[in-house]
Amino acid sequence: MPFAFYRLRNTHIVLLVVLTLIGNVAYASTSSRIDYQVAFLPREKSAEVRIEIDRADWLKQVRFNLKKHDLKDIKHSGKIEHNGGELVWRPQKKGKAFFSYKILLNHQRSSGGYDAYITDGWTLLRGEHLVPPITASRIKKRESEVYIQFSLPEKWTSVNAGWVPTENRQVFILNKPDRILPRPDGWVIAGQLGTRREQMNKTLLTVSAPRGHNFRQMELTTFLGLIWKQLDGLFANMPENLLIAGASDPMWRGGLSSPTSLYMHSDRPLVSENGTSTVLHELFHVISGIHGKNDHDWIAEGLAEYYSVELLFRAGGFSSERREKIFSGLAEWGKNVKTLRQDRSSGPVTARAAVFFNELDQEIQKKSSGSYRLDNLLPKLVETKYVELADLQKQYKALLGVDSPLLNGALVK
Repeated sequence: MPFAFYRLRNTHIVLLVVLTLIGNVAYASTSSRIDYQVAFLPREKSAEVRIEIDRADWLKQVRFNLKKHDLKDIKHSGKIEHNGGELVWRPQKKGKAFFSYKILLNHQRSSGGYDAYITDGWTLLRGEHLVPPITASRIKKRESEVYIQFSLPEKWTSVNAGWVPTENRQVFILNKPDRILPRPDGWVIAGQLGTRREQMNKTLLTVSAPRGHNFRQMELTTFLGLIWKQLDGLFANMPENLLIAGASDPMWRGGLSSPTSLYMHSDRPLVSENGTSTVLHELFHVISGIHGKNDHDWIAEGLAEYYSVELLFRAGGFSSERREKIFSGLAEWGKNVKTLRQDRSSGPVTARAAVFFNELDQEIQKKSSGSYRLDNLLPKLVETKYVELADLQKQYKALLGVDSPLLNGALVK
């Protein structure tokens, strides 16, 4: 090999290595780490929350909406300003920036039960209860790694959430690249817990409740194992992690979904006497992410109720005759509903909406000679997320080439 060529080739190699190192340094300089540090304080019925940013030179300001959150013992770097129901934090640009406060946890719903509660032995709440709604603005774009880490009281054994777990069981990754400063969302349970974990195909399912609350974690995990194939077949993208958290009184006696997780009271049956399933209803909400726009709450609630019955039927939970009786019972419950268009879907409205989607499924099958059904509309609704009647009609026409008579009916207009 000629010496000149050898020297030239090695020069290129050295140059490539140097450029790679420069690129890595440049990437590192545009990356920032954000830590939410949460310490539960049972005696004070509160939590101490600290937001820490290793370099905040990219962040202009953070606005906290305090209309539903009362922050105490606020400490911070940089400057803060109270503006009506808002608190504005302008973090320091050099070094590590932080903002900390204490917040009361117990929250009672108007119906009497709690949707956030802490005792000496456990706590159950949503991440949104820990951090007020955030609006952040930045000076320049910056990639961020966002973590939430928990400090547990003595004798508390564990903490579970629907976020991405790390090797340290008390630290989770908040993976929300579309947010400048992501806010923790979804259910969190911590304390002296009983927990079952099961890998359901692509999803790591965690079922957790305080010890002594008769939540029957194994029963629920087994039930979902029998249904999971139907869920996998319905949705193209299943979550990697999913938490079902439960407890008995004084928690609210129902089921509540959120991103990444859901809550269910210990007394809720897996299948109610009317043939519907609270846990499958709420799972549909968590996995689909479908919301009704404005007065179209009936779409999200009706779909969740319809599939809570349909998935059980497809899994062999009951016969065709039983399925017909279930939908007849729901029709009877919602017989006085004149319109599905409500701000919030009540029990009778949700029942009638489930019957409506059963009728729509039959209409689609009939018009397509069995080639399509309601399942074929679902992926586009999941993609749209915030849906209304026009979205249903649009996807129906895209599938079959004609408008739906049902979607033009008085019940949904």
